[in-house]
Amino acid sequence: SIVTDIVKKHGGKIVRASDRQGFCTFPNTKKSIQAVINQQRAIAQEEILQVIETALKIGLHYGETKLSKDNVSGEAASIAEKIKMVAQSGQILVSRDSVQEIPTALDIQFTKRGKLKVKGRILKIEVLEAIWKES
Repeated sequence: SIVTDIVKKHGGKIVRASDRQGFCTFPNTKKSIQAVINQQRAIAQEEILQVIETALKIGLHYGETKLSKDNVSGEAASIAEKIKMVAQSGQILVSRDSVQEIPTALDIQFTKRGKLKVKGRILKIEVLEAIWKES
């Protein structure tokens, strides 16, 4: 699939996947943000997918995780999952901590989208949207 090919091209690993959602890991934030932007752009170009209004809802958070054969766990995975849950179709939402890890040379623009309460954390996590549509 388009998504699988792009994940692999950027050094990512698909940990869980179903027809409607998945969970991927990447070696660093640069590769992850490049992959998800390329995924959204590739899907937007597929005319059949535009007709049925299919787009990815993506949540990104950088941090250590525990990886098993078919699952990923840990605080970073929980935060990414929580961010993905509030994303709208076609959005790439990223935690502020992750945005700070993305090389500025990539010249990706972000817009603030609010703060999110995460279980086990006192402070809310600031969430930003990566602007992926080309002008």
